[in-house]
Amino acid sequence: MSAADMTPPTVDQPAKPPRLVLRFALYTAAAFAVAAGATLWVAQREAVKRAEGQVRFHANFVADTILRDNLSSRDFTPLAGAMRIQELDLLFGREVRTKDVLRVKLYSPDGRVTYSDDHSLIGTRPAGGEVSEAMAGDTVQDVSSLNHEGGVGPDRKVLEVYTPVRLDSGKPAGVFELYQDYAPVASSVRHEVYPIALILLVALVALFAALFPLLRRTTSALLRSMGEQRRSREALEAAEEQLRQSQKMEAIGQLAGGMAHDFNNMLLAIRGYSDLALKSLPAGNGAHDDLLHIQDATDRAGELTRRLLAVSRKQVLMPTVFDLNDAVLDVVPILRGLIGEHIVIEMSLTPSGAFVRADATQIEQVLMNLAINARDAMTEGGTVTIGTGIGDAPPGADPGRYAVVTVRDTGHGMDAETRSHVFEPFFTTKEEGKGTGLGLATVYGIVTQSGGVVSVESEPGSGTEFQVHLPAVDRPSPDLDATSARPERAGRRYVARPV
Repeated sequence: MSAADMTPPTVDQPAKPPRLVLRFALYTAAAFAVAAGATLWVAQREAVKRAEGQVRFHANFVADTILRDNLSSRDFTPLAGAMRIQELDLLFGREVRTKDVLRVKLYSPDGRVTYSDDHSLIGTRPAGGEVSEAMAGDTVQDVSSLNHEGGVGPDRKVLEVYTPVRLDSGKPAGVFELYQDYAPVASSVRHEVYPIALILLVALVALFAALFPLLRRTTSALLRSMGEQRRSREALEAAEEQLRQSQKMEAIGQLAGGMAHDFNNMLLAIRGYSDLALKSLPAGNGAHDDLLHIQDATDRAGELTRRLLAVSRKQVLMPTVFDLNDAVLDVVPILRGLIGEHIVIEMSLTPSGAFVRADATQIEQVLMNLAINARDAMTEGGTVTIGTGIGDAPPGADPGRYAVVTVRDTGHGMDAETRSHVFEPFFTTKEEGKGTGLGLATVYGIVTQSGGVVSVESEPGSGTEFQVHLPAVDRPSPDLDATSARPERAGRRYVARPV
């Protein structure tokens, strides 16, 4: 027998038992299921906090702005008459009530209901310690399992927020309760949690079909999802910041408008009595000159009230259809004496005209304020360019055609922090006593009241450009418009040097 005959036959190695792979898959799936459940629990908890926090933020905003500006201490006593209750009904119905706000209440410090849109609750004293906690300065949130005080359906879940109302900087004068339907909160949570739950469920089921490739794909998908959530959160934070800025501007404008009206009434009285006094005094009398100084100061104060009314967008406008080219050409001769000989004025006007419907006097005031702001940014000289044109709707405006007037300077420019506050009333970068901070706020008020949008682009050392967008209208006909009447002005670039 040969050596070859002595070689044992080749035997195939047995495959790994499939139960090992199944066991590993089960362990991995169990660990994934636990992690998925924990992720869902955390996501739902955070989503509930955010959604309920939005309701709490809304209640605090109402208490800190609308109620502080419109209520008095008597509204937190059980002595309000029927007329005041009707006034409060209008206030809450117009400013606070939405389809999701089921009820609002005001409480006195001792826990008695002094106002509710359900008038039958006025004078009652509900049980619970939420009012006393809110009077201590805390915002109290209570999620009830059943809706015992109205709403749609006997088992409608609600969210009650009790927040203190401070009429001044002192202690709370009472408590405001916002009775909110919980359905929008729950819907917000569902919209945020359900997509995550669906993704995790699909991944868990498919894990058994393609274990390792699926884990890699799931990891990649999870990273993408986290990136999208981060971008969505950043976008939401930016939108909330924009909303807070808009609400702050609106609140400041309302306060400025109310103060301007009251102050203007007092100025009228001062002016009237000073006129009567002047008529009774001869010209050579020393008091006569003092009264003239009083009238001069009254006139300057009256100009300040007009600026405040422009900031609050409560001034009376007289809109007409006119060409922005004409407004620029009319205001440039005035600017020559205002901005100084060290600054050059250039104009670039659209040949086709830029017709708008607005108050021409107010638009000229806008141009003057922007030019003066440019002058203050070019203390050592430079160029101011005023241009007109027609363009599309700017960001945040209604769709349509817009006439655009641009004021650009070659000054020192602004950083991002200054740009974010440039249209706020009383904000100024000038030295104390050299500016009221109302120039650009007046521009913002006039443009907004005229249905337009004003924006600013600037970088330190690169100058500043303001763009005013106003809704464009058709050229008036059959009258001869300003562009055809003065063809030599349209489409030409002007350099006007003050003399």
